[in-house]
Amino acid sequence: MKGAEEQTDASLRRLNAFMKEETCPDCNGMRLNPKALGCKINGFNIHQMCEMEFSRLREELAKITDPRAATIVESLTASLDRMIDIGLPYLNMNLKRWRSSAT
Repeated sequence: MKGAEEQTDASLRRLNAFMKEETCPDCNGMRLNPKALGCKINGFNIHQMCEMEFSRLREELAKITDPRAATIVESLTASLDRMIDIGLPYLNMNLKRWRSSAT
């Protein structure tokens, strides 16, 4: 089957007649299962952390003191520092929201 970008307008109209877009009642549009959403770091789940602006996310990551997480925290912090340094502290990790606002 062809991707949406390869479909003709007529084909897309026919397909759209059978499709319905709605928010998932289980995750409320967060695109994660309850088990993933139930895992928390300093009181925040992964969806909440991905919604944080880079500067705020960096602050929250700096609060993690568990030595088992040190390597990943250092890596994430370094990446966030680069984004903040080039003037993008207001962005967040939610790519879906980036795509939605770009269209």
